[in-house]
Amino acid sequence: MKNFEQNLSLSNEINKGELKGKRWQEEREKLDYIGDKLGHPIDEEIKDVVTAFIMNDIPTTSSCEGHIDIEDNNISGRSPYIIVGFNGPGRGNNYIGENEIRKEIGEKLGLSEEDFDWSYEFGHDFSEYVDDPKNNVQKTPELQEVVRKNSKVREKVTIILEDFYKNIEAIKNGQKIEVEILWGDSAVNLSFKDKPKSKEELKVQQDEMQAFGNFLKDKFFNS
Repeated sequence: MKNFEQNLSLSNEINKGELKGKRWQEEREKLDYIGDKLGHPIDEEIKDVVTAFIMNDIPTTSSCEGHIDIEDNNISGRSPYIIVGFNGPGRGNNYIGENEIRKEIGEKLGLSEEDFDWSYEFGHDFSEYVDDPKNNVQKTPELQEVVRKNSKVREKVTIILEDFYKNIEAIKNGQKIEVEILWGDSAVNLSFKDKPKSKEELKVQQDEMQAFGNFLKDKFFNS
């Protein structure tokens, strides 16, 4: 009877693992058909990490594997990142008077409205403006609900990150994945404090993000 119970337990664990493997693969394949707001596909090198977040019940809204761009001897680097949480209510519905704020910032930057979504400068200036207490920008009730839900997501990923760094040695240059609040507390970004200045620095950050993804993957399969 004891051997029978042991075999049954082992069989159940195998079936559980197979089901989780199937769920993982199905979720991973879905990412091949998802793009960002500009229609660009999810970067291949970060798909496994995004899958790991989703399978641990952490929704994601945007991601990037990181890039190094060299133009006219100028090096521009972007760190790998994943923005987690729930999407906001949509353009124009996040803040009271948002359309007027967007128009004013766009005019200062010399941008047309079609350029707002892809302009880093616009996103940066808009975020700074709405986050500045002096401007007294009020969130809509819809955004307030998103902020409430995303605060719980932030708490969850912060705890998981702390657990991750208990079990590994910090990367050589002292950088590590950090939790950053964006856009008036309405988004949670996981990325690095410093932008990479070389392909080597980018590779270190990519490896760190992949290691965190593997940590989440193990967490899913072993839960």
